[in-house]
Amino acid sequence: MPSPRSIFRKAVPGLLILGLIVEAWFPFGFEVPIRARRGPAVDQDGTRLFDGHSALISSSAQAWVAAAVDNQELHVRIEARTTDVNQDGPARILTVSRNVYDSALLVGQQGDDLVMELRHPNSDGLGNPPLTVSGAFSDEHWHAIALDIDSRSVQLTLDGVLVQQERLTSPPLAGWDPASRVTVGDEPSGDRPWRGALRLLSVSTGGENLGLMAPGVLQAANDIVWKSRLQGLLRPFPTDPWPISALRILAFAVVAGVTLAHRPGKGTLIALVAMPFVLTFGKVFVMGRDPALADSLLSVVGVLLAEVQRRVRLRADLTATRS
Repeated sequence: MPSPRSIFRKAVPGLLILGLIVEAWFPFGFEVPIRARRGPAVDQDGTRLFDGHSALISSSAQAWVAAAVDNQELHVRIEARTTDVNQDGPARILTVSRNVYDSALLVGQQGDDLVMELRHPNSDGLGNPPLTVSGAFSDEHWHAIALDIDSRSVQLTLDGVLVQQERLTSPPLAGWDPASRVTVGDEPSGDRPWRGALRLLSVSTGGENLGLMAPGVLQAANDIVWKSRLQGLLRPFPTDPWPISALRILAFAVVAGVTLAHRPGKGTLIALVAMPFVLTFGKVFVMGRDPALADSLLSVVGVLLAEVQRRVRLRADLTATRS
């Protein structure tokens, strides 16, 4: 009969592997990302119509983002009308982000609520806790949204009424990356589309005003979602925050250490090295994930550390036996 210690040693790798799968693929919104994207349709009055397959996206860094960081001031004006009063995600109306873990600004729709996530000194790296206006999209009427950020406060106004305000004690946009991408109607990776119409979307900082839907400012997202996600795999730098990367390295080191102790060999080592790449590639088919092979390479470090430690112990045992 196996001892409790033996059972525990066998259970730990399985539990850790299960935890790594959950961390990689939660919330398990699997899809085949073959949805084609294009620019929004344009109505006769210039209104942009977003149908869930439409997005505008920046091809390079936007000067106004850098200017907002320099001025520590930003004013956003939106006139929006939803065509679906129950959208999840939140569905993105406007995003300014470097990747899924490093978002500067998100204006979107969650259910029928207006949600605004802003990265500032009082928030986390994703702009949480968000400012929320319950029921703002409970009808399909036009609504005017105004976001005003300065060194003193963040204010969110809906249809001329101040609905949310947060006081600030330090520069509000200090954590923004000037190289962030700007997207209208979706995430850059194509997994949070918004369905509705926009007739105004402008930003201003330092007295300069820019219409984001003006010709030449943003480009139509003429691609297929899987291409964007595969391109994201090749980013040269890890996208995960360092605490998550460190924990993942440790988890893979423990899994590999226990597994190699019971089943040493090239086949086991190859399977362990392949595991982080399988988990990362699987993120391409999970909504809300932002995979990068650089994250997998860090995980492999944990496996190699375990293998090095195993070989050091094996040589020490051999030396002790010979002596």
